Amino acid sequence: MHLKHRLTRAGGLLPVLLASFAFVDVGTRLLVPVQASSIRAWEPMSVGAGLGQPFAPDRSVWRPRAWGDLSNMSGDDELRVYRSERFTSDSWGFRNRLDRERVAGGSPWIGLLTGTSNSVGSGLSDGQTVPEQLGRLLEGRVYSVAGLGPILPGDLKAIIRRLDLKSGVVLVEYFEREGAPHPSCVICPQPRLSRYLKEAKASLASYQGSRIQLPTSCFPRPPMERFSSDSPVRAPSLPDGSRLLLFAGDLEPSSRTTIIPVDYYVDLAQRLAEENLRLIVFLVPTKFSVYQPLLDDPDLPTADGRTLAVLERRLRRAGVEVVNLKPILRTAAAREFPRLLYFADDTHWNSAGAALV
Repeated sequence: MHLKHRLTRAGGLLPVLLASFAFVDVGTRLLVPVQASSIRAWEPMSVGAGLGQPFAPDRSVWRPRAWGDLSNMSGDDELRVYRSERFTSDSWGFRNRLDRERVAGGSPWIGLLTGTSNSVGSGLSDGQTVPEQLGRLLEGRVYSVAGLGPILPGDLKAIIRRLDLKSGVVLVEYFEREGAPHPSCVICPQPRLSRYLKEAKASLASYQGSRIQLPTSCFPRPPMERFSSDSPVRAPSLPDGSRLLLFAGDLEPSSRTTIIPVDYYVDLAQRLAEENLRLIVFLVPTKFSVYQPLLDDPDLPTADGRTLAVLERRLRRAGVEVVNLKPILRTAAAREFPRLLYFADDTHWNSAGAALV
C-alpha cells in the first residue's frame, strides 16, 4: 500500500509538471519580445506585416549577434557562427533599403526579383542581398518583392504597375526544395484569403526553428545523437575536417519532377511581355546539392539533381529563359573551398554565394 500510494502521488504530479512546463514555454513566447528571443532579424521584421506584405513596412532591425537556423535547431551553441545583420523594409513591406517612392534623380528601376528566403537574403545584411548586388553590378535598381512565396501573375503585374516599371527584367526564383503554383492558378487564381491562411500555417510550422531553442531536458543530448538519422540536422565533415550543417529534409530524393508547372512560367512570360518585360527563371539548389561532392560521409545519399535539370529542359523547350544555378554554385564551391558560399550553420547562402547569382 505504501508503494501504491507513492506511485499514485507521482502519477498525479506528472500532469502538473507538464502543465507547468507548457505554461512557462508559452508565457515566455508571449511576454519576451521577438527581438530578444529570435536568432536573426527575420522574425522581428515579420511581426506586424499586413496582408500581401512579407514584412512590417518602414522598419529596420539591427542584430549584432545573429546566427543560423540549423545551429539553432541542433541545440549546440558551439556550432553557431555569429554575424551582424541589418534588415530594412520599405513602405510596402518588402526588403528594400530605398523606398520605392524616393527614386527621383537616382538610378532607374531595371527590374524586380521574387522568390523565397534565399532571394530575400535571410542572414544577410541589406547591402549583401541578391537584388542589392545585382543593382550595383548593372548600375541600376532591382526591386525585391521576395518573401511572399509563389506569386500569381495578376499580383505581379499589379506591383509592376505600381512601380511604374516600363521595361526591364523580372527574375523569378524556383527553389529545389519548394513547390510552385499549380497550372490551374493561371486559369483560376486561388482566393487571396485561402492563400494567406496557407502561408500562415507554413509560417507557424517553421516558428520553432527560428526562435532561440531552450533545452527540453536538464541533460543535453550527446553530440552524436543530435545528428542521428532521425535528427532534423545533419553535420557531415568537409575535406578540412570542419562540419557543415545541413537540413535533413534536403537529403531526401525529390519527387517533384512529374508535377513541375511549366505552364505557369509560360503564361507568366507572355503576360510580362505585354508589359515590355523579360522573364528569367533562376533555379536555386539546396545547400546539400551544392556541397554533396565535397562531403565525407558514406551514409549520405547522392544529391538528386533531376528536379532542376528536368525543369531547365522543359522551360527551354517552352521558350522560357532559365538559368540553372546548381552547376555554377557547385563548381564555385569546389574552387573557393575552404571559403564557403553558404553559412556553415544555416540553410542560406552567404554574401559570397549571393554574389554568384
